[in-house]
Amino acid sequence: MSMTVKPYYFSDKLSNFDYLIPKSIEEAVDLLQKYKGSAKLMAGGTNIIPALRLKIFPVYPEKIINLKGIKELKYIKEESGFLKIGALTTFSEILENKIVDSTYKALTEAALTSAPPQHRNLMTIGGEVCKEPYSWYMWNPNPIARELISDPSYIANEGMNQYLSIFGGSDMGYAVNISNIAVALSALNAKIVTTQRTIPIEEFYQDKMGVTSNTILAEGEIVKEIQIPKPDKKIKQAFMRISFRKFIDESVVSSAICANMSSDTIEDVRIFLGSVAPKPIRATQAENFLKGKKITPDVAKKAGEESVQGATPLSKNAYKVKLSKVVVKRTLLSL
Repeated sequence: MSMTVKPYYFSDKLSNFDYLIPKSIEEAVDLLQKYKGSAKLMAGGTNIIPALRLKIFPVYPEKIINLKGIKELKYIKEESGFLKIGALTTFSEILENKIVDSTYKALTEAALTSAPPQHRNLMTIGGEVCKEPYSWYMWNPNPIARELISDPSYIANEGMNQYLSIFGGSDMGYAVNISNIAVALSALNAKIVTTQRTIPIEEFYQDKMGVTSNTILAEGEIVKEIQIPKPDKKIKQAFMRISFRKFIDESVVSSAICANMSSDTIEDVRIFLGSVAPKPIRATQAENFLKGKKITPDVAKKAGEESVQGATPLSKNAYKVKLSKVVVKRTLLSL
């Protein structure tokens, strides 16, 4: 008995929407409230445009609110012991800033390796901390793939899980946070300033993934500023990632480390892994192991092993456990 399977055709054309350009943060908040549930924000456009083309949102937005016209959200300054970066500041502007280049190495390395120059001219720091999570089942336009999100057992055992989480997240297809900037900012102990509150970055992301977001932002809440405490001169920092192609692909794994050093000995340290969980994940066991030790190849290797304690890889992504060990080791040795 033969059977003809009708192929699934996908059109990547954008559907119609109204394009709104507010001139102030207050106007943007008012528009979000006015079109509650039917509007999406746009900053650089490098995330939202692909999401619109692939139609990953449960309801296609009727309004796109472009924040680029809000000049007050574009700045880099030092103030009251913090580096303050406006949410619409681009990656290129971050890389060109002398203060960032001299003092915030992890941030510079994350911005530099996140995308090619053309994209860095568009990508904003605010947009990247709110970056849509990645799962093959979310970003595949085929409705059959979307339906499989509700079958975590299939995804974990038989599905396309090569790039997905090794630290849980079964509720939404084992999706991962792939923002390199979020990993660097986590290691730098940053805070996210919104139109409603100031949120430590470790509290900004949820363990459970929403369909298109895993931040704790409320309806109508907009990120305004990123605040990074000025690091002590004893702190050494680095960011490193592994991807299949240098700039074109998202990170398979990434690592950011900030270590408070006394001579050659680690007094305190913050280690975060990216692209391996629904949010940047803190490697507390590796941190505890490193305290009071000098960085040597053997110590760095052991720290890498400690960083993945508790990992539960899926059927096709155990290699990410090995890569995580490697990226932590290399990041430590680069300090």
